[in-house]
Amino acid sequence: MSESATIKLLKALAEKEGRETELISLYIPAGHQASEVINLLEEEYGIASNIKSERTRKNVRDAIAKVAKHIKLFRELPENGLVIFCGAIPQEDGKERIETYVVIPEEPIGLFLYCCDSKFHVEPLLRRLKEQ
Repeated sequence: MSESATIKLLKALAEKEGRETELISLYIPAGHQASEVINLLEEEYGIASNIKSERTRKNVRDAIAKVAKHIKLFRELPENGLVIFCGAIPQEDGKERIETYVVIPEEPIGLFLYCCDSKFHVEPLLRRLKEQ
């Protein structure tokens, strides 16, 4: 994906909002082991069972499972790292759809971030791209 296409995607992702803390932003730095990230996601999946709202609990767990599935598709993580945004996005019909976006950075990233929020945290990656 070209740099301008990545910036356009990140700006579009910045506009998306979830109903609760159902949107996952995951930054995996260059050189990080996929197995460590999978272990973290498994822990977070278990912790998510404590979420009181049934809808939020289901959406968070679905998003965590999709993120783990995407990571497992890579034999090795990309040499520059990997960024995944995933979560339940409200649709016009009132329902929600789990959307997943994978970004392979052009330059190595050194940031590890796992965050569940009502928005995607695109700022670290967007800032890096604008600095180049």
